[in-house]
Amino acid sequence: MIVFDEAHKAAATQTKKVIEALMRMPNGYENRALIGLTATPGRTTEDSYDNNLLTNMFGNKLINIDSSILNQINLGPLQALNTVAEENIIKYFQERRILSKMKPERLTYKDSFTDEELKVLSSMLVDLGYDDKEYSNEQLKILASNKERNLAILKRIKELQIAKIPTIVFACSVNHAKMLSAMLTLEGIKNSLVLGEMDPVARKKAIDEFKDRESGVDIIINYEVLTTGFDSKNIRCVFITRPTKSIVLYSQMLGRGLRGPQMGGNEECLLVDIDDNLKAFDNETAFSHFNDYWRI
Repeated sequence: MIVFDEAHKAAATQTKKVIEALMRMPNGYENRALIGLTATPGRTTEDSYDNNLLTNMFGNKLINIDSSILNQINLGPLQALNTVAEENIIKYFQERRILSKMKPERLTYKDSFTDEELKVLSSMLVDLGYDDKEYSNEQLKILASNKERNLAILKRIKELQIAKIPTIVFACSVNHAKMLSAMLTLEGIKNSLVLGEMDPVARKKAIDEFKDRESGVDIIINYEVLTTGFDSKNIRCVFITRPTKSIVLYSQMLGRGLRGPQMGGNEECLLVDIDDNLKAFDNETAFSHFNDYWRI
């Protein structure tokens, strides 16, 4: 059996070739099975070729968590019969403190964009590799360089640091991440910076400093690195400075703060989202968005 984690990436061209090679069965071998694990079982928010390709790879079968069965196991047959099962599995796990409860906060700032910048910001969206229509590099650059916006971000980060709230910050770009880190450092605020271009040893050191609660580092800033494969028990705030129209990317960023008390995390997690972001998703529907594309 082949188990593929982050299975929404399985339909990518090169990855698909590897899976198909592993699934090829020479004569005399037993049948092989493929199972995928993911919080976002889709590649785009539309009924697209990419989504159909992904569902076909896994036999068009989506296995959900059945809260009624969990009730029978956890509560016993009699009590389960008299208990209405919570259908929203995110809420189900939040009530049982396995996942943390997200507290949304909208960060506002004084709009100071020029007419030309506003024209670019409202222009057509392009594909940035998240298999969904996304903001262009030019649009993100305008947001990342806006003085009023950055001052509002830095002010809120400083407040979180003073309150000793461990925070993961998702920046608009590599340069934006570097700028935010540099500005905090200039003000004497310790922080970790994690970028894809960094040496692996330096990157690990930055992550370890954030995870170490005795280091004094309560802020970790990154761009497109810590959306998946990063798990830290101490995160109490997810700060999204980059806008996104990708439900896959949004839910991955959101997921960094979902570890609840039963999993060594926190009861609640603050979600700071900037007012210019497209608020198309919330912390419950983001994880069930793709159910319609599967035979359940």
